[in-house]
Amino acid sequence: MIKPEKLVSLSEYAKPDEISSMLHGMFENPYMGFIIINQDGIITMITQSYMDILGVNREDALGHHILEITPHSKLLQVVKTGEIHVAEHWSVNSHDLIVFRIPLYKDGKIIGAMGQSLALNMDAAQILIKRLNDLE
Repeated sequence: MIKPEKLVSLSEYAKPDEISSMLHGMFENPYMGFIIINQDGIITMITQSYMDILGVNREDALGHHILEITPHSKLLQVVKTGEIHVAEHWSVNSHDLIVFRIPLYKDGKIIGAMGQSLALNMDAAQILIKRLNDLE
């Protein structure tokens, strides 16, 4: 598990408008889905690509509890424990995904969690998992 004190703040190296542009680019990427919850498990941000995978629309997701949308989500576990989940396989609605889950911090306290999914075919997913395991 990566300790929060070892993480680097983006704001130390980039201006606010650069950070905004980077985040916009991440959230518009059609190959990756993102979802963010607050410490209570309420969905505060979700990308269209992630909604497409889940088969929901924005009104069904934003402001709703994560377990209403994805009953098997591990994002609440991340909020409670601070664990970082790297490159886990997750199947949802006939989609095989590689998911990453990280806690979100403000002033040293966990304020929520972000999940990122990468949609790959299973051959590519197995290669990615092997490479990440080799790094450990």
